[in-house]
Amino acid sequence: MPGLPGTVFLILSAVCFMRSNEKMYRWVTEHRLFGSQIKEFMETGAMPKRAKIISVSCIWFFSAISISPITPYGWLFKAIVLTLAVIGTLYILTRPTSK
Repeated sequence: MPGLPGTVFLILSAVCFMRSNEKMYRWVTEHRLFGSQIKEFMETGAMPKRAKIISVSCIWFFSAISISPITPYGWLFKAIVLTLAVIGTLYILTRPTSK
């Protein structure tokens, strides 16, 4: 889905794999690019400062596009997008910062 940070889906997949398939869970948490961040988040709930900045920036960039006056969507859609952006931002900012 365009505009949504991929980290959310990686964490969700790690949680699902943790409960269902040990081999896939190890693959996700030991991946050379993102494994350490996923494992740290699952153990401590902490996110690196850079990941927080990128995530919040992406949330607001794509939300701004979605609620801009040039989009054909109604006020209800725009209210939902704005509400979800605020909730997502608050969630990310309340996580402990690592590194």
